[in-house]
Amino acid sequence: MNPVDGFGITQGKWLHKNKELFESYGINNVDYANLGVFDKVITYEDISADNTKRREEEKKKRQKYLKKASLPIRIKEYLYEKYKIIKKSKIITTFKYWKICLKYFIYYKFKQ
Repeated sequence: MNPVDGFGITQGKWLHKNKELFESYGINNVDYANLGVFDKVITYEDISADNTKRREEEKKKRQKYLKKASLPIRIKEYLYEKYKIIKKSKIITTFKYWKICLKYFIYYKFKQ
């Protein structure tokens, strides 16, 4: 099922290339009127735009929730956001890499 290629079901309707696919496999008794056919061609840009729009709506919902939330919840959320930023930083990832290298070096050095 790939909406970009035109196969599958999206938004509760058959995509436009399903009929060709079913006929190529000898499946002829499909009732397309039951669900209907989604004629619009979907592109990766459409999917990306939908995902961006959904993320923005979720972010707005979250901000609205946090405005009404109690102080401890707002503090916890603020600290978690800062933690995510620090976790992705170059210094932390480099430190983790060298820590793992050192761990394996010690393990294999004294394995005997």
